[in-house]
Amino acid sequence: MADEDPPVTSASPVGGNYNFAQSVTLTCDDGAGSGCAATYYTVDGTDPDTGSTAYSAAIAIAADTTLKFFSVDNQANAEAIKTETYVITLIVDEDAPQTTASPLGGSYFDAQNVTLTCDDGAGSGCAATYYTIDGSDPTSASTAYIAAIDIAADTTLKFFSVDNYDNEEAIKTEVYVIIGQCQPGVDTDQDGIEDCDELDGWLIDIELNGDGVISGVNEVDILVTSDPTQADADQDGLEDLEERTRRTNPNRADTDLDGLDDGDEVYVYFSDPKDVDSDDDATGPDHDLQPNSGLFDGAEVKTHHTSPMMDDTDGDDYTDYQEIAVAGRPLVADLPLIKVDIISNLGVSLDAQVQSGCEISNSTMEADFTRSVSRSANKSEVSSAYSIGYSASIHAEVGGGWVGPVPHVSGKVEVSASVSQSTSFESAASFESSSVNENTSDFRRYEGENCFDDTSVDSGSLTATIRITNASNRSVYLQNLEIGARRRDPVNPGEFYSLASTTLYPTENDIGGGASEDHEVAITIDALTAMDLLGDPTGLFFSVNDFEIRDEDGRNFAFIQQTTLNQTGMLEIDYGDGTVERYLIATNVERDSGNNPIGVNLDWAMRDVLGLDFDTEVNDQGISVLAWIDNDTDYKYNTDLLKFWIILGSSDSLDVADFDFEDIVLKQGDFISLTLMQDSDKDGLFDREEDYYGTDPLLADSDRDLFSDREEADSDRRHPVVPEFPAGKTTKQVATVVPTNNFLDVRTLVLLENGTIWDLDGVPLMKETDLEFESIAGGGSSAWGFTWFGITTDGDLYAWGSNKYGKLGIQESQPIEQVEPVLVGTACNCWKEVVA
Repeated sequence: MADEDPPVTSASPVGGNYNFAQSVTLTCDDGAGSGCAATYYTVDGTDPDTGSTAYSAAIAIAADTTLKFFSVDNQANAEAIKTETYVITLIVDEDAPQTTASPLGGSYFDAQNVTLTCDDGAGSGCAATYYTIDGSDPTSASTAYIAAIDIAADTTLKFFSVDNYDNEEAIKTEVYVIIGQCQPGVDTDQDGIEDCDELDGWLIDIELNGDGVISGVNEVDILVTSDPTQADADQDGLEDLEERTRRTNPNRADTDLDGLDDGDEVYVYFSDPKDVDSDDDATGPDHDLQPNSGLFDGAEVKTHHTSPMMDDTDGDDYTDYQEIAVAGRPLVADLPLIKVDIISNLGVSLDAQVQSGCEISNSTMEADFTRSVSRSANKSEVSSAYSIGYSASIHAEVGGGWVGPVPHVSGKVEVSASVSQSTSFESAASFESSSVNENTSDFRRYEGENCFDDTSVDSGSLTATIRITNASNRSVYLQNLEIGARRRDPVNPGEFYSLASTTLYPTENDIGGGASEDHEVAITIDALTAMDLLGDPTGLFFSVNDFEIRDEDGRNFAFIQQTTLNQTGMLEIDYGDGTVERYLIATNVERDSGNNPIGVNLDWAMRDVLGLDFDTEVNDQGISVLAWIDNDTDYKYNTDLLKFWIILGSSDSLDVADFDFEDIVLKQGDFISLTLMQDSDKDGLFDREEDYYGTDPLLADSDRDLFSDREEADSDRRHPVVPEFPAGKTTKQVATVVPTNNFLDVRTLVLLENGTIWDLDGVPLMKETDLEFESIAGGGSSAWGFTWFGITTDGDLYAWGSNKYGKLGIQESQPIEQVEPVLVGTACNCWKEVVA
């Protein structure tokens, strides 16, 4: 028979757009002819001929390709060249496909015909589905699904699918129970549904792929039945009647297969047991991305510990998607941080028209208090106020020392996290004791002379240079930044009150991440406040009172009060050395039966959320107490320095006597502060208090006036850095000599109002003399010795100290060291001023 017709060749798959590499087969068909002899092809776009590659196996196509081919039969009839064009747009497919059985497992009257449907969403496509019906786990060597599975008896069906990128689905299980007949009116398991109704079942809708749309055979109108012999066959905490009411699957503890059992979704997290993504955050902040299974309910709770019901668990206006899939901490509010520091001396002035007869009549009193650079630093106002207000009781509790690992000290403080605490660090101002001594001594003397009685005072002012620092990494835009000056209340030491404030940035101003700006500010204060500061400038805080702020992402922080603080609790860690850290930690994931957040365990939050290294120790009372943070000796308890951590805040956990550190719970709106306390000189004042008083943390009596710093801090008539000696006499003049190149060998004399002189070189000693002095002066060096001069109220000049080479104006044959004042000239009542 003559064969004049060429064969016909087809490609499978045909040309088109694909998201993954293709394996193309060429099939030749010569019908009733002489049969196919060969097929030739090219993949470079050129026309093939009999000299081209002969087809023998599937052709791998992994990039855009033009495939051309033809076949010839055994009678040499050649087919016309055919062309298929493949466009390969490779995608990143890391998600496994999802397979659903229909009907789902359950109890049925009759045998069931079960179909398995694989869905790979926008991925590379399903490659195969494998299953078993004997209860064993299937593998890629198990039966491949090609047609519906007949189930006529009780059967455990297990199955999984793989996609074209070899992503493998976790094995799924459906259990089928074939009951047979039921008896009308009988409720065998007493679950509130008659047996026949349980076997009739009900329809449910499930959102399985996280795209926010319920559609398709796997999600809409799915028939489920319940077991008439068990009230809660799937052991998920929901009995069959409640499952029917909620339209969940009574045969599957996790209806939507999101990793959370239905009972937990309903009663612990208050999420939707029929929606894998209850808060709809898996598709990104604008809901326009492919669903990310890492944001499904189960992954949020078990992997990220975020809320399946809130797309922004920590309320910082960055969604969980942004902070999990991109970068960030979804459980710690990421807010801008503004630091306020005083970087100059503090000026105080008082415009006072005082009564006549005083040397300051009709003048403005001014003082320039020298800032202590080493001791002016960021400190927590709350923990500082607490330590000042309750230091005596804390010292009493630890007994001035302790035996055993760590004392247990805590306090309930009625304070809640605030906006200013969330986004700013306050700064405490401390001043050099010599500066306080010099400036306040004059004021106290004038006050003692009643110069301020019947005084007409207009006002006062407080001047300083304030540094504003954007401590975050992002640029911020500030406007109407109100800086407040606050001060420890001497009547209520545990409280701070507002002195006055000033506002910076009347128009919006951009400050880059990490950048600083300095501002000279002059804050008007009332006259009484000015007089108070002239007498004692200690205990000052500068902090942010209010602001308008947004960041480079456009977040306006008006939402902080309404949103962030309602979803978080604040943990503050004050290390005592100027390092203060504050964290707003999400507390709203797990909930009680009333849908109220139950908070988070502080120990877990510090270790797992913040990644802090710390440890606890059990003390002699059997209480687990915080021992150290950062495994640093600077931040560890020390019995010699009376150093230990205290815990204070508004948490109800602190109301429980002898609580263990591991039992502290941080709840919504709580404030908890961990504060490192230390009393280096064991004078009854913690070092942080000494910073405010301006006293020496290594000297129990900083001004050496025979009264301890603790005694003077507790007195409303004494000052711990202004020497005030017996009989209530106050300082009239201080003479200090600092030898060249030896700042440790400082000598100081104090002249009191009663004319007596006290040597502060060591324990204060009064010069044993009947003389009454009007003024004093000193000079000298370590090498040549110290010399002192004084003019008495009678106008006579006296000298004492080193008499090397006759420096005192008396014969060198006299003793080299004159301990007591000696007359260095004729008593003439004529000496008016002396300068050494």
